[in-house]
Amino acid sequence: MGRIRIGYHFGNLPQIIRNKVEGLFKEREINFVFCTSTLLEGVNLPAKNVFILNNKNGRSTFQPIDFWNLAGRAGRLKHELSGNIICLKETDKDWKKHEVLLEAEVEIKLNPSVENYIDRKLKKIEQILNENSEIKGETETMKEILEYIANIISIDTLEIERANYNSEIIKKLIAENKEAIIELARKKNGKVEVPSSVLNTNNSIKLKIQNEVFIALKKQAKNPSAIKLPSRVTYEICQEWLHKFYSMFHWSTEEKRFKSEKQLDYFAVLMNQWINGVSLSQIINESIAYYIRKGSTLMVGYKNGKPSYELFDNSKQHINVLIGNIIDDIESVLRFLFEKYFNNYYAMLVEILGEDNAGVNWATFLEYGTQNTIVITLQNYGLSRHSADYIFKKYKDCLKIEGDKLIEINIRRLKSRLNKEEIEYDEISLILF
Repeated sequence: MGRIRIGYHFGNLPQIIRNKVEGLFKEREINFVFCTSTLLEGVNLPAKNVFILNNKNGRSTFQPIDFWNLAGRAGRLKHELSGNIICLKETDKDWKKHEVLLEAEVEIKLNPSVENYIDRKLKKIEQILNENSEIKGETETMKEILEYIANIISIDTLEIERANYNSEIIKKLIAENKEAIIELARKKNGKVEVPSSVLNTNNSIKLKIQNEVFIALKKQAKNPSAIKLPSRVTYEICQEWLHKFYSMFHWSTEEKRFKSEKQLDYFAVLMNQWINGVSLSQIINESIAYYIRKGSTLMVGYKNGKPSYELFDNSKQHINVLIGNIIDDIESVLRFLFEKYFNNYYAMLVEILGEDNAGVNWATFLEYGTQNTIVITLQNYGLSRHSADYIFKKYKDCLKIEGDKLIEINIRRLKSRLNKEEIEYDEISLILF
């Protein structure tokens, strides 16, 4: 018997590594893959055998659609007509109602989540519209969902008045004789100056806060240098603007991710590195060196429901936790949360100063992890940040560049010069050749 080759796969792996793992598994170079709910969320990894360790997706119990989504991965087209699903019962609490999942005739009903929440939680949505912070009996996650829906109702109510907008949520409320909540939203909106074009960039930021920020920026329109984002990005500039946003957009109450404003100094470091194109490996190495130098503690998990911290000791376990944290911070904070706010802020500047005078949009830098327009264009071809930067730095002579625009890629030259043994080769050849 040959060697057994094992891989692992989870959402926070760098994209280039995830692609490699998926490719090796499809080519049967890897025999087994341990993975998280990435398999449930649409990653194309069909297998002969699927082992399900318990009936949970995160902390939530499987719904029929979750189970059959996983079951559909068993059996590889062109290799076999069927596959095996092995469900493990680790504790007595697992799979208590497994018969429901396995019923052949089970009807899987898909109802829009927003409509479900409106039906079940309308009174609490009304409390939020009334700015009542005492929402009892709900988790923080559920409160966030209900706040989001209340904000959509507020924005849609405004958009109907402005442009006769066709809102499915408002139509549902009217059809169910719940016009009172529409009137409440209209009343609470008050006088709104922020334009629809800005609101459309993101409807998860509260209407009231967007309006506050827009009015404040409008008052400074005659001094554009005070409100425009600088084109030069340094740690100090990132730090300054993150603290501005913390105050401006009420992050202390609106963003539970930040336990204190002091955390922004760490994110300013990470943001500066990311926007200036520092490689992920260098970001990780510098972070490890910092933890060793400072003797910092690291959260390694939870104990009795509370975060558990250990002094960083440079062990494999601690390094893996640190790497996971960094990648999660890049994806969840920089490329999602910060990108959302900077995009919204830039949309306001465009409305106030005009597109030609609005300056640079840091949301683009955050999304692509660079200010280099050539690297951004290469990513738009479908390449990861790493591979795009790799081509620009090592094979720039294969690129036809005019000014700051990529005109053409000399595919023949690039193909002849790429090293097939390097990890970047598979992704680049798949996308470009």
